[in-house]
Amino acid sequence: MQFLNKSDGSRATRVSSFWFLVIALIAIVCPPCSAELSWPTTCIELHASQNDTQIVASFPFRVIGQDTITIASFRSSCSCLSVHLDKKQYYPGEEGAIICTFTVGPRVGWQNKNIFLRTANPSDSAQILSLRVFVPPRLQIVPSTLNWTAEDTRGMKYASISISSTLPVSLGVIDPNRLFSTYIQTVLENAEYRLYVKPNSDRLNIQSDLELVIEIPGIGQESVKYRVLAE
Repeated sequence: MQFLNKSDGSRATRVSSFWFLVIALIAIVCPPCSAELSWPTTCIELHASQNDTQIVASFPFRVIGQDTITIASFRSSCSCLSVHLDKKQYYPGEEGAIICTFTVGPRVGWQNKNIFLRTANPSDSAQILSLRVFVPPRLQIVPSTLNWTAEDTRGMKYASISISSTLPVSLGVIDPNRLFSTYIQTVLENAEYRLYVKPNSDRLNIQSDLELVIEIPGIGQESVKYRVLAE
């Protein structure tokens, strides 16, 4: 059996102490990477007007901490939402912004879209930015339905259509069941119309969901279902 003499033990202790000091010094001089993106808001809610074809929103951020942050990737949840970033590397204290452009198209109502962003730091989770846009309907119709009762003659009735647009409008109507005759009268170009409807027969208990189609150049088509029935 071999035993360490006293000098050997002292030497081992000195070596261990030396490496402990070296590691401690490295930790002090080179602390772990520490930086993050600070966002004033991660959710933006906007309202489009009837004539908007695109909506632009900005998500500003700032680098908080002592290290540079590199943006590894960013993408949107929909092809209707494009995303732009000036560059991918940001220094401590530097500010930037994610600029996103939402294309309205034929969409109506609340539109919820997301942007997913990741930094080059593998320990960082994905940052989710949310954009909510309300697109108002471009077409309103009164009354909400046209109805013929058993006591009514099967004459012509009409509904009033209002359209909010400063752009040229094309309006059409389709009866998929061919149970009713229809035509559209222009009251005020690109603004007010009348939809005339008449049952094609004296049959009772017939109904159809007419399809009103509005087309605006540069925006696209929007369709609205409109119910007519003869009891």
